[in-house]
Amino acid sequence: MSTFKTEKQKNGQKLLVRLIGELDANTAVKAHQELEGVNTLCDITSLILDCAALSYISSAGIGVLLSLQLLCKEKNVQLSLCHVPPHILNVLEIIGLDKKIHVLHTDVELHHLLENNPL
Repeated sequence: MSTFKTEKQKNGQKLLVRLIGELDANTAVKAHQELEGVNTLCDITSLILDCAALSYISSAGIGVLLSLQLLCKEKNVQLSLCHVPPHILNVLEIIGLDKKIHVLHTDVELHHLLENNPL
């Protein structure tokens, strides 16, 4: 069975969430609850999902990201992905999700985003 968990680190109005494991049909409900629960905090202006430990994403996982992207847009929260493994980035690019969700391709971009409130 698939496993998925998150680790959260907040500093000021920025929140970094590490995605760990597989984001698929078996874990999508848990992921949806954890990620949208994160976004209910009213003082967040930036949500960064660190995908370094995300080993797999299915169409159900893509649905979770799309739902989160819509919620962030409604709440005026900047959603970004960082450390996206190449095989997952390829999927995001094929379906055009990299055009809807900001993808940070380098640590320099990540540090620039976080420079006012480093984590």
